[in-house]
Amino acid sequence: MMRIVVCTAWFGGADTLKPPRVLNPHVAYICMTDRAEAIAGWSMHRIQATDRPRWLARWAKTNLEWIPPHDVSIWMDASFELLVDPVAVIRAAAETQAPIVGFVHPDRTRISEEAEAIVRAGLAPGEAVRRQVATYRAAGFDTAARQQPRLTTTGFLVRWRSSDVAAFNAAWWVEQQRHTLRDQLSIDYVAYKQQLPIGYMPGHYRANPFVRYDHRAHRQGRIAS
Repeated sequence: MMRIVVCTAWFGGADTLKPPRVLNPHVAYICMTDRAEAIAGWSMHRIQATDRPRWLARWAKTNLEWIPPHDVSIWMDASFELLVDPVAVIRAAAETQAPIVGFVHPDRTRISEEAEAIVRAGLAPGEAVRRQVATYRAAGFDTAARQQPRLTTTGFLVRWRSSDVAAFNAAWWVEQQRHTLRDQLSIDYVAYKQQLPIGYMPGHYRANPFVRYDHRAHRQGRIAS
């Protein structure tokens, strides 16, 4: 039987973690958290509170060694509610035949557009964001001659466990440490550099049959953090 783990991170005042709508007894549902609350359906992996909750949430997303042994993982930000049996997610993701599967961004296709949105929202220093984009363009990614065709969102990701995916995860974390924690700026660049294809689920993060995105709770959490 395929070993499936659904994992998330829930820190500080960000988001409102919701119970999965469908619980599969053969699937592990693991949440890394610094909170004392128990949420139905989730096994809480509790750690001490930190003054860097966003940093730790990104670490949890990219470094999957903390979750149980698995064949495939489903990462979901705490702003998402899982609506279906995880097996249905894996089946849809497997149709792409890609080792990493997410949602395409419904509004933006290029890191330059993502960078502008990040700076407007005050989510990272403008100088650091622009330097990151310039670095990626200098390496041949999303140039005027070869524009990025799509932007991958990172709140919901399916990853099959392999040495290639482990190398991708490690490189993705390095980019977030080297530049900014805005992981949507770096995910497609890392996939490009690692020559690892990303597949796409039907729909996008705001409209799909698999998860519901809680925009209000996520926005309030981002402001609070």
